[in-house]
Amino acid sequence: MEAIVFTDPVVKDGNITTSRGVGTAIPFALELISQLEGEVKARQIKKSIVS
Repeated sequence: MEAIVFTDPVVKDGNITTSRGVGTAIPFALELISQLEGEVKARQIKKSIVS
C-alpha cells in the first residue's frame, strides 16, 4: 500500500482530520469547529477573527 500525499492545508478522511503544520492552525481549527458545531458557526468565527 502506498501513501497518498496531499498538499492541502487541511485534509479530512473519514474520522481523521489533519493539517500541514503550525501555519495552518486557523484553517484546522475552523474545520474542527465546522465538524463539531456546524458550518454556520465556523463562518461566524472566521468572520470575527479574519477582518
